[in-house]
Amino acid sequence: MQLFALHQQQSQALETHAASFASFRVTGNDKDSILICFASKTINAGQVTSKMHVIELGAQPGKPSFTKKQADLFFPPDFADDFPVSIQISNKYGLIYVITKLGLLFVYDMETATAVYRNRISHDPIFLTAEASSVGGFYAVNRRGQVLLATVNEATIVPFVSGQSNNLELAVNLAKRGNLPGAEELVVQRFQELFAHTKYKEAAELAAESPRGILRTPNTIAKFQSVPVQAGQTPPLLQYFGTLLTGSKLNAFESLELSRLVINQNKKNLLENWLVEDKLEFSEELGDLVKTVDNELALKIYIKARATPKVVAAFAERRAFYSKQALRTNDAADKFQQITEKFEAALSDISYNKLEISLSEEVQEQIELIHAQFKRAKSRTEFSEKLHLRTINDLKKESSELHKLVITSNGEPGDRFEAVSLLTKLKDCMLTENSKVASYVSEQVSTKHWSPVIPDDFLCPRSLELMKDPVIVSTGQTYERSCIQKWLDAGHRTCPKTQQTLLHTALTPNYVLKSLIGLWCQKQRR
Repeated sequence: MQLFALHQQQSQALETHAASFASFRVTGNDKDSILICFASKTINAGQVTSKMHVIELGAQPGKPSFTKKQADLFFPPDFADDFPVSIQISNKYGLIYVITKLGLLFVYDMETATAVYRNRISHDPIFLTAEASSVGGFYAVNRRGQVLLATVNEATIVPFVSGQSNNLELAVNLAKRGNLPGAEELVVQRFQELFAHTKYKEAAELAAESPRGILRTPNTIAKFQSVPVQAGQTPPLLQYFGTLLTGSKLNAFESLELSRLVINQNKKNLLENWLVEDKLEFSEELGDLVKTVDNELALKIYIKARATPKVVAAFAERRAFYSKQALRTNDAADKFQQITEKFEAALSDISYNKLEISLSEEVQEQIELIHAQFKRAKSRTEFSEKLHLRTINDLKKESSELHKLVITSNGEPGDRFEAVSLLTKLKDCMLTENSKVASYVSEQVSTKHWSPVIPDDFLCPRSLELMKDPVIVSTGQTYERSCIQKWLDAGHRTCPKTQQTLLHTALTPNYVLKSLIGLWCQKQRR
């Protein structure tokens, strides 16, 4: 048989009748090792030698390697002329099956190459085999055309190895690897022995991999918690949790205890990472614990754990929180209003004609634009202050009363016009405060006298006024013709909005936008 290394483009001769590749995770490695298992039968000086070998291919540099193993194949006297024809690997149980021409089956443990079982499975010669991965066994076809299925008897293999073979360590390893029954007492006994000899790392690994999770209990966590922590060493409890996180997902109690540990150490970020990686089991108790440090994260846990009452309560608390935030926002808005008034007053006091320095038309234009905006904001505030309307509810109530006045004016033009004018101003004030209330006031104002909010796309980016003759510059931005022409006449060759250099100064009429603005204006006049 030839073994060909693809990356080296080299081949090596193997004196073997059957071979198969396998993968195995060596302790201390984060990747599987690639193994080759092969069986041979040779005659040397009249002596027949039958061996089964397990060798690692391409060991990982700087990582623990798989130690080469070999074992004897014992052929009974009646099978002196027999030889291996196939090798199959059981990744489910970590076993090697060696099948011979005359129907013998040899079973070996892959990690140690220890013989586990031998028997004849067919009285007719075996021609072909194939893996049966779903059951951890293999299919075989014999000369009579029979298709055989061979696999492990999960209920008896562990007691068989521990009893007849008297190999307790192998029995425990098989039970851990295949999550098999029959080793409960052996696993507990082995765990206690390791703990008694202060081999906490090995005990943690055994508990984490215990078959059917028989050691993954609150008692085991309490046992690790009771061990005094030595200076400069990792606490045994952390070793246990670290082993669990590496290989599996934590159960509800383990998740709760580990989360309590990291929260006490102010390492909430670890908790967030484990939740994202689905390493913890969601529960209402876990949500209660996390709520002490993070309400939003606790809400996510409640939702995942289907803790409906806690989810409802969390949303109610969140609503109350945002209500408080809204009050803080109103306070901040008042402060900004005060700043706006001071800016407006400062700009009003400046006499540009008396300045010793000359200002360009562009700068004066910008100052006038800013001043106009400040004056608008100030006028809205003064209007509401004069009427003693300081809150959204005040504005809404006043709007409702004015609406009644319009209805009961009995057709008096002066009264109706004054009321509608007040409603319009109230609406403008509320637009700066609350869009929902503004929409309510909008309904109170008759369509005929409504002062609409101009869509942003219809406003010139420079003047912030409704465009009458929109034109497009080379960057694709649209401006009012007179405004952008003034900018270009001042010697500028950049787009005011994007600051990109203009490829040319040609102004292209935006007929589509002009048409839309015209239609919008007609609609507002109806």
